[in-house]
Amino acid sequence: MRYDGEARTLTIDTKGSTSGLFMIQRDSVDVHVVMPEHSDIHVDVTSGDVDGHGRLGDVRINSASGDIDFEDAVVSSLHIKSASGDVSAQAGAPTFVDLASGDIELQVNQPCTVEARTLSGDIEVKIQRGFVTDVNAQTLAGDISSNINFDRETGGTEPVQVALTLSSLSGDIEIERM
Repeated sequence: MRYDGEARTLTIDTKGSTSGLFMIQRDSVDVHVVMPEHSDIHVDVTSGDVDGHGRLGDVRINSASGDIDFEDAVVSSLHIKSASGDVSAQAGAPTFVDLASGDIELQVNQPCTVEARTLSGDIEVKIQRGFVTDVNAQTLAGDISSNINFDRETGGTEPVQVALTLSSLSGDIEIERM
């Protein structure tokens, strides 16, 4: 573990010992880090789950494999890139999720922009009632469904509060009001 006070970074290296012909990892490590409220977080993980809780600043996660859960976190912005794993999060700030394989579940509870895409997996977005919402959704091999009436009954004079850009190459997209 290294802490750089000038750069305000904490680096934790959890590389365990390996053995045998197949380089099987023998050790498993759980890392729990408590940060001050509104701290910016940048996590790079090869294999393992990442959970976030509380009030955080800008959050950036790069993961090769593992589930990511930020349902109990309020963030200033959320940027997630992962090769494999599911993502669950609150989206109340600019949110970007890019997965090669995995499902995305987002709850939108504040005005924001959301871009979520997965090559192989489903996307589910639940939006708090009352937000004027603009949606651009596409899937090549899946279905798009919604319980939201996207025809603006007010004549379209209200500004968009939630902007969604959603895409899945092979998966379903579901958008609904909470």
